[in-house]
Amino acid sequence: MTRNTWTEPERAILRQCYPSIRTADLCKLLPGRTVNSIFNQAHGMGLKKSDAYLASDLAKRIRRGYNDPRTGEPA
Repeated sequence: MTRNTWTEPERAILRQCYPSIRTADLCKLLPGRTVNSIFNQAHGMGLKKSDAYLASDLAKRIRRGYNDPRTGEPA
C-alpha cells in the first residue's frame, strides 16, 4: 500500500507515541505505514526518542557505539 500524505490524526499519534515506543510497534498503531516511512516522518517533524527510551533495553540497537556491527558484541 502506498500512502504519501500523512493525516493530522496520524501526526498526532506520532507526536504522542514516537518518543517512547519502538518504531516497529508504531506500525501497529498506524496501519499501512512502514517503519521507514514512520522514521522519515518523525525526523521531518523534528521528533526525537526520549532519554528514558534511549536508556532502556529497547534502544540497544540504536544507541551509537553500543554494538560492534561485525561481531554484535558491546563496543
